[in-house]
Amino acid sequence: MHHRLVIILTFSAWLCCFNAHAESCRAPFTVGLQIVTIGARDAAGWYPATEKESPYTYSKELTGSVAKDATPSSCQRFPLVVFSHGLGGCGLQTVFMTEQLSRAGYIVVAPDHADAICSVRGGLRKGAQGSEASLIQPETWTDATERDRRDDLAQTLDWMMNTSPWRPVIDEQNIGGIGHSLGGYTLAGMAGAWSNWKDHRLKSAVLLSPYIQ
Repeated sequence: MHHRLVIILTFSAWLCCFNAHAESCRAPFTVGLQIVTIGARDAAGWYPATEKESPYTYSKELTGSVAKDATPSSCQRFPLVVFSHGLGGCGLQTVFMTEQLSRAGYIVVAPDHADAICSVRGGLRKGAQGSEASLIQPETWTDATERDRRDDLAQTLDWMMNTSPWRPVIDEQNIGGIGHSLGGYTLAGMAGAWSNWKDHRLKSAVLLSPYIQ
């Protein structure tokens, strides 16, 4: 319980600190959206943008409001959040949150893991893979279980921090992650639950119904 409280308060304090120093560059921001390919994974990226939003259809079941392919705002450096979806979900599964985080001044990037059934490009994704381990036998899991998810997020961070136009607008001292269910397991591992998964770039993690029995 103590660790959960620290994680959540750290993430909240991060937002407060961001707003405190954003004198000439205040939230709410216009939300930009880009769909990119990072290695073998497609990913959606939301970010503070310079152009006007308009209604956007992610898929026939899901709509939002973004400035598609807009230029990222360069009025300051923004915190970066990586999002890991649940088993069989995809990077679009929590659009209500990923869009709103960008309005608050965050860059958010969400890759489709190998088990994604839907796609950040809309519709269903072909070739989705099931979980590599039994979900009802978590006691058999090792640090090799779902390692590919950890690798997806590490590669996403590498790409974002070394690719234009993202590198100049990311605050490298303020990087965190959000994970849902199996994504929560992934972020817990990267935060240190699996010692050899730990990614020291992550300063904060929010775990939503994490699968960590």
